[in-house]
Amino acid sequence: MTNSVPLIALLFVSIVPLTMSGKVTDSMPADWAAAYNNAELFYSADDPSQQKMPEIGNGLLGTEIFSGTIFMSGVYSGNAAPRGSPTRARIIDPLRVGLINETTQIDRALNVRNAQYLERFTLLDNSTVEFRYYAHRQFTSALICDLVWLPAENSSSTSAVISIRTPDIPTDPTDSFQKGVSNTTSSNVTTWTAPTNGSEFPSPVVAAVAFYAAGTRHLELTKGVPFSFVATFRSSLDSQQPAVEALSDYNLIASKSNLSGSHIAQWDTLWKSGMEFNRFDMAQAFNSSLYSVLSSLNDNSMFSVSSSGLSGDSDGGHVTFGAETWVLPSILLLYPSLAKSIIQYRFNTRYGASVKASTGGWNGTEFPWESAASGFEVATGEQAAAGIHVNGDIVWSVRQYYYVTLDNHWLSTVGYPLVSGIADFFLSRIAFDTTSVAHVNNVNPPDSTFTNINDSVFTNYGASKALAFATEAAILVNQNPNPSWIRTSERIPLSIINQIHPIFDGYRGDKDSSNADVVLLGFPFDMSMNQTVRRNDLTYYYQKTNQNAPPMTWAMYAVGSIEVKDDANAKILLNQTLESLSEPYKTWVVKDNINNLHAAGSWLQLSMFGNTGIRIKPHALFINPVTMPEGCTYSRIRNLSFRGAVVSLTFTPDSMMLVVENSVAVSLTDIVSGKTIVITSTQLLSISKYELTVQVDPLPSTPQ
Repeated sequence: MTNSVPLIALLFVSIVPLTMSGKVTDSMPADWAAAYNNAELFYSADDPSQQKMPEIGNGLLGTEIFSGTIFMSGVYSGNAAPRGSPTRARIIDPLRVGLINETTQIDRALNVRNAQYLERFTLLDNSTVEFRYYAHRQFTSALICDLVWLPAENSSSTSAVISIRTPDIPTDPTDSFQKGVSNTTSSNVTTWTAPTNGSEFPSPVVAAVAFYAAGTRHLELTKGVPFSFVATFRSSLDSQQPAVEALSDYNLIASKSNLSGSHIAQWDTLWKSGMEFNRFDMAQAFNSSLYSVLSSLNDNSMFSVSSSGLSGDSDGGHVTFGAETWVLPSILLLYPSLAKSIIQYRFNTRYGASVKASTGGWNGTEFPWESAASGFEVATGEQAAAGIHVNGDIVWSVRQYYYVTLDNHWLSTVGYPLVSGIADFFLSRIAFDTTSVAHVNNVNPPDSTFTNINDSVFTNYGASKALAFATEAAILVNQNPNPSWIRTSERIPLSIINQIHPIFDGYRGDKDSSNADVVLLGFPFDMSMNQTVRRNDLTYYYQKTNQNAPPMTWAMYAVGSIEVKDDANAKILLNQTLESLSEPYKTWVVKDNINNLHAAGSWLQLSMFGNTGIRIKPHALFINPVTMPEGCTYSRIRNLSFRGAVVSLTFTPDSMMLVVENSVAVSLTDIVSGKTIVITSTQLLSISKYELTVQVDPLPSTPQ
């Protein structure tokens, strides 16, 4: 690739991607092949009991397919620490609809474009009945299973009788719930209501479900017309009368026609943003990863995300620093409102953070290492006191969100209260030595090999940046910053020894690392350092890292290798990351955590920020495409949002095309030549280093 002046004369030029190639299985239904070739459908004809199953979810509800368990955002059972550690409450799935008819073949697929899991049964007469499972994106209290019958080819039949059985929810106590109460209406709809076993709150959370009453049924299905089994879920977290409102939701949703269509329409809107590759496995990985993240969030999400999203209860379903480190950066430029909901959870749970700080003898707000619905600390043991880098991670997410949106009202009402409280915590937590150096002692770094150490370079960097941004934010919202914030920020050590960042003060390199730590400084946390130090950090710590480290680690090493133009290692690390993607449904697996959201987020970050060289800066969006992944000659980011502008970016080995998708013009400066152009529609460019700024500032944001 060569650097040159932008080719400003070429407008409205198309860059056509090469066709992706995937191997369509002979037994796959023909009408699924197009979605498969677009990397939007993942197929299997094998026994699901032997597979890592995918999830369906909508930000309020989620389940791992055929697990028999539903999870609701914010609904946990068990008491908070120190008395206990709550876990996501397990609700028995009432939509385990079983087919009784004899079959000759069963085909299964996850269609991520439509956000539906499909089971297609071929019956003895060669007709088919397809079960479509989905968590409705518009009616978020609903899980749905549609049954669609189609006659055999050349058959004149217009209807058929299908025999099915539906389950019941037992009223007996479970690990998650106390004894429940069931009622069945005259229209054969059952409501089930039960309080959780223990709670973070003064009284247990009550969950309610409305669903079609259990039993065996014989349904006459009309050709191509869906019969919908609906289950609706409510909790006392968002409802005064969960059972009444669950039944009301059920009656409303069950009366709707074309539920699948309205659900798919919502997902079509979401998929307007995304990324494309003409390397098939990368396209599959990106689409499956984005699907997982989108299934776990919506604009009204109140409780952030855990490592297993809403499909499981790994780590108790708790929120950790991974929400800000792995998930939020992966969606910030594509879906700023979803990223905003992750930060809103921290704002809503500041009280628990202030209690934790005061209990430890500190000022301000100290956010928990792990939290659930209430925001109180639910981790037990040393990590609860020593894993304080989560606070720096939160401030970084506030900073990045602000730089992407320039939403001053939000910064004043949400962002600044968050960062100022954390800055006050760090200020009280820091200890000065006799030379006025500010130390952060007795902490656990991201690398879980080490505990109770001093001056973790990652923790120190987060603390320094938190104090600095609190000062910046105060000025932006017309507040008086504490002068000690910036003074202390400048005195926190970020040691470099022999052109390497040691993980902590006194680090000897005598133990292997368990996961990414120092490598995160360069990305996603954008520490300024020379290329020699960055390369040395990557080389040294890669050799020290256990090869069983999670895929998030390898994804970040891949981004770093791309940065320092180490193409050989970038290739190895990209493929090493993909090794954690499980067949056939492209689910990320980390140890026993299936549908791991942190791994999905790390892959999205590698895809979005790796070869494109995109970085979010205080003054601009930096774009520095340095190379293409091996086997890929085309990639495209659709509908990237930055400061009111929406743009799409297409990359090939020799060119970049920028398309403005809305009415907000952008300025693009070639850093090499110094030339700036204003783009209002489509512009073909040569490969170079660019800074994108918004030509027309967005209108002032309105309170939300």
